[in-house]
Amino acid sequence: PGVSMAITVYPNPAKDVVYVNAPIGSTVELMDISGRIMATQISEGIETSFGLSDMADGIYMIQINSNGELTTERLVKQ
Repeated sequence: PGVSMAITVYPNPAKDVVYVNAPIGSTVELMDISGRIMATQISEGIETSFGLSDMADGIYMIQINSNGELTTERLVKQ
Protein backbone atom coordinates (compact mmCIF):
# COMPACT_ATOMS: atom_id res chain seq x y z
CA PRO A 1 0.00 0.00 0.00
CA GLY A 2 1.15 3.52 -0.77
CA VAL A 3 1.64 6.09 1.92
CA SER A 4 -1.59 8.05 2.20
CA MET A 5 -2.14 11.16 4.23
CA ALA A 6 -4.64 10.96 7.02
CA ILE A 7 -8.11 12.09 6.01
CA THR A 8 -9.74 14.15 8.72
CA VAL A 9 -13.20 15.65 9.08
CA TYR A 10 -13.63 18.37 11.70
CA PRO A 11 -15.25 19.69 13.74
CA ASN A 12 -17.47 16.70 14.35
CA PRO A 13 -20.16 17.30 15.51
CA ALA A 14 -20.35 20.42 13.32
CA LYS A 15 -22.70 23.38 13.38
CA ASP A 16 -22.24 25.81 10.43
CA VAL A 17 -19.24 24.52 8.51
CA VAL A 18 -17.24 21.30 8.27
CA TYR A 19 -13.67 20.99 7.02
CA VAL A 20 -12.23 17.96 5.25
CA ASN A 21 -8.50 17.37 4.94
CA ALA A 22 -7.85 15.08 1.98
CA PRO A 23 -5.22 14.73 -0.75
CA ILE A 24 -5.37 17.37 -3.50
CA GLY A 25 -7.48 16.15 -6.42
CA SER A 26 -9.77 14.03 -4.24
CA THR A 27 -13.51 14.11 -4.87
CA VAL A 28 -15.29 14.98 -1.63
CA GLU A 29 -19.04 14.35 -1.42
CA LEU A 30 -21.42 15.34 1.34
CA MET A 31 -24.36 12.92 1.50
CA ASP A 32 -27.41 12.54 3.66
CA ILE A 33 -27.96 9.32 5.55
CA SER A 34 -29.91 7.79 2.64
CA GLY A 35 -26.95 8.34 0.31
CA ARG A 36 -28.34 11.35 -1.58
CA ILE A 37 -25.50 13.66 -2.61
CA MET A 38 -25.98 17.15 -1.15
CA ALA A 39 -22.72 18.71 -2.40
CA THR A 40 -19.56 17.68 -4.24
CA GLN A 41 -16.18 19.37 -4.34
CA ILE A 42 -12.79 18.54 -5.79
CA SER A 43 -10.12 19.33 -3.21
CA GLU A 44 -7.79 21.97 -4.64
CA GLY A 45 -5.86 22.46 -1.42
CA ILE A 46 -5.27 20.47 1.69
CA GLU A 47 -8.58 21.65 3.16
CA THR A 48 -12.06 21.56 1.65
CA SER A 49 -15.08 23.02 3.44
CA PHE A 50 -18.84 22.63 3.23
CA GLY A 51 -21.36 25.10 4.62
CA LEU A 52 -23.98 23.33 6.72
CA SER A 53 -26.14 26.21 7.95
CA ASP A 54 -29.02 25.45 5.51
CA MET A 55 -29.07 21.77 6.37
CA ALA A 56 -31.21 20.01 8.94
CA ASP A 57 -29.58 18.67 12.08
CA GLY A 58 -28.80 14.98 11.89
CA ILE A 59 -26.31 12.47 10.57
CA TYR A 60 -24.55 12.91 7.23
CA MET A 61 -21.78 11.05 5.46
CA ILE A 62 -18.68 12.51 3.86
CA GLN A 63 -17.19 10.30 1.16
CA ILE A 64 -13.70 10.97 -0.12
CA ASN A 65 -12.52 9.36 -3.35
CA SER A 66 -8.75 9.68 -3.56
CA ASN A 67 -7.09 7.82 -6.44
CA GLY A 68 -9.90 5.27 -6.49
CA GLU A 69 -9.74 4.68 -2.73
CA LEU A 70 -13.02 5.42 -0.99
CA THR A 71 -13.11 6.68 2.58
CA THR A 72 -16.41 7.40 4.28
CA GLU A 73 -16.69 9.43 7.46
CA ARG A 74 -19.81 9.92 9.55
CA LEU A 75 -20.66 13.54 10.33
CA VAL A 76 -23.08 14.79 12.96
CA LYS A 77 -24.69 18.17 12.24
CA GLN A 78 -26.10 19.94 15.32
